[in-house]
Parts: sequence; C-alpha cells; structure tokens
Amino acid sequence: MKLLDAMFTVVDADDARVRIQLHADHPIYQAHFPGNPITPGVCLIQIIQELVALRLQRELSLLTVVNLKFAAPVSPVDTPIIDVCLPTVQEDGDRVRVKGSILSYVPSCPPAASSSPAAGSASAGLSGGFVTYTANDATMADVGTATVMTKFSLMFQSKNPIESPVRATPS
Repeated sequence: MKLLDAMFTVVDADDARVRIQLHADHPIYQAHFPGNPITPGVCLIQIIQELVALRLQRELSLLTVVNLKFAAPVSPVDTPIIDVCLPTVQEDGDRVRVKGSILSYVPSCPPAASSSPAAGSASAGLSGGFVTYTANDATMADVGTATVMTKFSLMFQSKNPIESPVRATPS
C-alpha cells in the first residue's frame, strides 16, 4: 500500500533530507489512536522505503530491520511536518542499506553555523534556518532543538536491481 500522497506529501527535499507533511485525516489515524493520533512504526518504515525508492528510482522491499528506535511519538497533529534524514544510503547490488533519523520540524530554530564534518562522515544541512547535523555510519549527532523522533538502520532489497557490468574472462 502506497502512503505517498495519501498519508503524507513531500514538502521539500535535498540529498540527505526529505521534509514531509503528514495528513491527520488519513484513515489510519482514526484507529491509531482515536483522539490522540500517532503514526504507527510500520507506517514510518513504509514512508522511509517509499522516499528511498523515489530517490533511487527503484522499487524496494524491506529485507531487514537492523536497528530501530522510537524516541518520541510522531503525531500528525503535534508535528505535522517532519524531516526524514537519510545521510546514509548505500547500494550493494540489489541490497540498499539506509541509516538515518526522523526529526521534528522546528521553523523557529536559528540558523546553525556551518562546520566541516570529520573525515569519513556525511554532513547534511537543513536549509532555511533549521538545525544542521553531522552524521557518520554509526550514530546521529545531537541536532539542537529539533527532537529526534526515530533512529533507524534498515536493509532493503531492490525488486529491479541494476545489472552488474559484464566482466571479461581471462583468456
């Protein structure tokens, strides 16, 4: 079941972050939970899968949940706009490993000073006066006043993998 355009829409995106808006009127929120809607964990995984598939232009299916931590509830009422941060998307044949976090959107946060990331790390800035964070393969750094709602490390399998290059055999 595709959630894009039904449960959420993409507001903005760059290489390492996708800002989305959750739709509180989606039927899933009527049951989870009436009067206090919370985005189910399985829906968060599906949202991540759909965003990575859009980025890679490939259909994906979940293979393994390597690590998943729900640090705060994702409510379409309290935090209708969230940032899905994808600093690590590694392709290996038909496997795609994704590490990142879901952050609350904090429009009143002052611009962060830019800094150079350490070697071997990825840096992603949330433009327009939002927090800047630095991430490496193992952890997500502190993100200022934004709330880390979910941290994840997931493995997907491509349903339509890119063909491997043909290698010449020695004669």
